[in-house]
Amino acid sequence: MQCSFFKDAVTYSAIISGCVLNGNALEAFNLFQVVLQWWASSLVALFWLRFRAFKCSHGSVIVCGFPTDIAVCNSLIDMYAKGGRIDLSREVFKQMLKRGIVTWNAIIAGYGIHGLGKEAISLFKTMETEGLALDDVTFVCLISACSHSGLVTEEKH
Repeated sequence: MQCSFFKDAVTYSAIISGCVLNGNALEAFNLFQVVLQWWASSLVALFWLRFRAFKCSHGSVIVCGFPTDIAVCNSLIDMYAKGGRIDLSREVFKQMLKRGIVTWNAIIAGYGIHGLGKEAISLFKTMETEGLALDDVTFVCLISACSHSGLVTEEKH
């Protein structure tokens, strides 16, 4: 009879602890490397699933007729930026007919996350040129974007 065994984090933890307690540090280290590989693979899979969920959410928004709703678009900008797809954030931003201060802050923050400080500064200047009311969050997003991009001198201006 063959025994089926599911290896999970608890099982690996117990085995690694047993190895360490019995003086088998090298074996414990090798098992720990296996766990790290398993964990890294799991993270890649979770990221892929999360991104697919983003795309499904965006598709649902379009089908349900909310693509012009500012709050929904702001959420999409934020979601795509945090999900590593600033290109999609930018696309949602460009397609919006109306933009509020939260919209501008979301895209500037997204640029900051991706180290695109010059793009953030450009948007900030556009906001100033268009006479948009800037708030404290706008300045925090801009300073953060400059900081993440190594644009320390630009922060001061």
